[in-house]
Amino acid sequence: FKNLKKPDFEWIRRVIVKMILATDMSVHGQKLSSFNAKVESQQLNLSDEDDQVEMCCMILHACDVSNCARPWDVYLKWVEPITEEFYRQGDSEAKAGLPV
Repeated sequence: FKNLKKPDFEWIRRVIVKMILATDMSVHGQKLSSFNAKVESQQLNLSDEDDQVEMCCMILHACDVSNCARPWDVYLKWVEPITEEFYRQGDSEAKAGLPV
């Protein structure tokens, strides 16, 4: 990213942060309802930059939650490391005084 112009870097960073935050399960229902409403009303315009970012957010979120739909051997390979990551994250947040 070091060769990007500052406005380009800032835009990419904003999009990446937005996509990561879109994987938060606490906003799953609201994001899914909003997206479905936009699609059903034919208001999703993939020529629009904001809608492109929203679509990327939805694709990343779908990938994030899809592990349990994979073949059993693939699921088992990933479930333990992911669970361990969740516990480490919770421990880090607790140490930082954040609600867990």
